[in-house]
Amino acid sequence: MKITTFLLLVFMSCAYADGIAQNVSLRLKDAKLEDAFLSISKQTKYKFLYSDDVLRHAPNVNLNVNNAPLRDVLEQLLNDDSFSFKIIANTISVNYKSSTKVLATTVNAVQHQVSGTVKGSDGKALSNASVQVKGGAAGTSTSDNGHIVLMHQRTLP
Repeated sequence: MKITTFLLLVFMSCAYADGIAQNVSLRLKDAKLEDAFLSISKQTKYKFLYSDDVLRHAPNVNLNVNNAPLRDVLEQLLNDDSFSFKIIANTISVNYKSSTKVLATTVNAVQHQVSGTVKGSDGKALSNASVQVKGGAAGTSTSDNGHIVLMHQRTLP
């Protein structure tokens, strides 16, 4: 009895998995990617989620498939490295990966250390006074006895 129940569950889950798999037939020639998404949505229970960037950067597509698995069709449609997709529940999320290239540059810089004591007009040391390099981002506060140590980096032309 236990074996029969187990086999029954196995066969039912196999039938369910086969029911989830979607096959698609498309015949597209110089079509917009949006039209391909619309055709796939009509043939399957899946809806597409994408930004305007996807359509803006997508070239026109040429595709001729007959009763092919949905994942294979999507891989052919979005075969450019600029696109990725995920299938979650009944939604296919398509993303555009912007191709930002990082340029390596060599920067010549000199680092200066400035130290000293900040005093008021009466000649007494100022504690917790803010000190900042003019036109720069480097800054610090004085200690209780008015002493500062400030590191400043300057780029050479």
